[in-house]
Amino acid sequence: MMWQLANWSRRKKLESDLDRELHYHLDRRIIDLERSGLPTEEARRQALLELGGIAQIQEEVRDIWLTRWLRDFVHDLRFSARSIFRSPSFMATAVLSLALGIGATTALYSLIDQIVLRALPVDHPERLVLIDWIGFQYAETFGTSNLMSYPICQDLQQKKDFFEGVLCRAATTISASTGGEPKLTAAELVSGNYFSLLGVRPALGRLLTTDDDQTPGSSPVVVLSYDFWKNQLGGAADIVGRRVLVNQYPMTVVGVAAPAFHGIDVGEVPSLWIPAVMSAQAIPGFTTMLDRRTRWMQILGRLKQNVSLQQAQTGLQPWFKSMLDEDMRRTNVSRASAEQRRRFLASTLELTPAPQGHSVLRQGLSRPLWVLFVATAVLLALACLNVAGLFLARGSARHREISTRLALGASRGRIGRQLLADSVLLAFAGGLLGVVMAPIAVRALIAFLPRNTAANNLQANIDTRLLLFAFLVSLVAGFLAGSAPALQAGRKSLDSSLRERGGTPSGGLALRRAIVTAQIAFTLILVIAAGLFVRTLSGLLVKGPGFDTSSLISFGIKPALNGYSGAEESRLIRRITEGLRDSSSIQASAVAHDQLLLGGAWSNSLTIQAGERYITDREVQMNAVSPGFFATLGARIVAGRDFNEHDALNVIAPNQSMPVSQTRQRAVIVNEAFVKRYFGGRNPLGARVAMGSAPDAKPDSEIVGVVENISYRNVREQWEQAYFP
Repeated sequence: MMWQLANWSRRKKLESDLDRELHYHLDRRIIDLERSGLPTEEARRQALLELGGIAQIQEEVRDIWLTRWLRDFVHDLRFSARSIFRSPSFMATAVLSLALGIGATTALYSLIDQIVLRALPVDHPERLVLIDWIGFQYAETFGTSNLMSYPICQDLQQKKDFFEGVLCRAATTISASTGGEPKLTAAELVSGNYFSLLGVRPALGRLLTTDDDQTPGSSPVVVLSYDFWKNQLGGAADIVGRRVLVNQYPMTVVGVAAPAFHGIDVGEVPSLWIPAVMSAQAIPGFTTMLDRRTRWMQILGRLKQNVSLQQAQTGLQPWFKSMLDEDMRRTNVSRASAEQRRRFLASTLELTPAPQGHSVLRQGLSRPLWVLFVATAVLLALACLNVAGLFLARGSARHREISTRLALGASRGRIGRQLLADSVLLAFAGGLLGVVMAPIAVRALIAFLPRNTAANNLQANIDTRLLLFAFLVSLVAGFLAGSAPALQAGRKSLDSSLRERGGTPSGGLALRRAIVTAQIAFTLILVIAAGLFVRTLSGLLVKGPGFDTSSLISFGIKPALNGYSGAEESRLIRRITEGLRDSSSIQASAVAHDQLLLGGAWSNSLTIQAGERYITDREVQMNAVSPGFFATLGARIVAGRDFNEHDALNVIAPNQSMPVSQTRQRAVIVNEAFVKRYFGGRNPLGARVAMGSAPDAKPDSEIVGVVENISYRNVREQWEQAYFP
């Protein structure tokens, strides 16, 4: 109300000043004409003719002020609202058409914004870069992607010419207990400068510092996420100093992170942050934190303000090459084959922008989300064409009205603006309905994501960014839908409009045909795209995972996270196995080290001894399984034999978290893809393999069987696999 009063007062002053100035110029001209000998009345008439009329000049000046345009726009919207509400069926059809397109586009944008576009809520995210080793690392792998060792992270932290700082992190799952039953909880192992480099502030207590990241096992402390503190611990005010059991190992809570910070990975939102030096306690059995040949952490750096990404990448290469040369002189690497040395020394260090942090989920979903976004944009364009066609059809019914307004002096541009106002008003109504529908669509899309991802940080709420996007989309949709009838109105002359008053208007056929053609084209695009999606889906359903999933139940246990020793873990699994075997409702059962079709995998390179010695050119997916595993799945052994009880005797099972090359196996079964890639059709039975690629790796596990290809991580990929007892 105050704004309206101020605007009215300002407008009144402008009008008063304009009126006073015009009358001043009129009076001066009248005086000049009187001095030239003209009578007063004639002088006034002549001055008014020369000036062109006070009212006309006032209107021209008001147009310059833009107040007339705004006033006309408001009047257009009012008139449009009255006109549209008199045609409820037309309004409902147009609004629902636009709401469908705007709602779908807005829902997809919401997910793309959260997963792909949104920068981390940290200081200067635009200067964050991901540092990655491109090439053959000659190292054991523990994790997902973009991995390097902790000692290399420490080396990079000294490169102060390029970076303000360098941090490293690794996502993991722990068993956490704060007094009740332990629960599997997402956690992140981080370097001591993690929070300070990102500029994250504590909500309570303090955060981790470099003093917490000195020597292995020296800092049993944790920082809690704000959500974990609020939701799981009831926002206890005395949380700082309390003890939390991490895999039954006591650690002390030193602080709670800021509410807006959820880590650097949208797909793996941690509830706790643990110093990297406590990795042996957070990951049972993991003892190679300081080994340069163990890659398990992602490394991110913040560039100095005056250093570009290209400058940093170029400047780091000499150091990286010297590091490779130094590594080559180390005992194990120096004994590698010539091909291994060549691949190792050809490696490079790559820096990529990381304002959104690091996320495996983003890597996997970026392309599908953008494809779906383009599809919904085509759907929105189709909706706009539909509404444009409705407006053209409605324009035929309003032909007399538009002709009359033209006859009364309305300009074609004025009529076009009125029609645009109609479409913009409908588009905003459709956008409002689309925004209401968008959260429902987002929740439906999240439901299709993996369960642990959907439960993380993806939200279906309407925020400011979503509202702004919906507003812009509605505005664009309104102009697209209204441009065709507005152009049509502007094209028609008054003479042709008057001649058509007696009958049905014949203009605009070409435009309507063009709209129908475009509608058919967009519809065909959507139909073809939908057909391709259906074909892909049906192909995956027909292919399946390679084994019969009907009546198949899978579950996982992690005894090591709850303090079980190796012997206790074996006894527990044995009891569970015997209980399943004795159950009358169980036809068959087996045990595997890693569950199938959950997205994760135990992968490593293998050394093969088959006449000559060579190393797999990429990592092989591996698993440790009990006898009868393939029979339980219904997977066929195509050559050789299955494991038996003798194979499983006196075998050192793979580490619960990190299989290593020293693990000794007696037998191995590979899949058909492995045979095709590394044996080229030759008989693999009797060949020997060793886990890892170390020069001193001893191929002492014999290939005793070949199993048909089955899916491991997901049904899409077909990868080489090796199974140990």
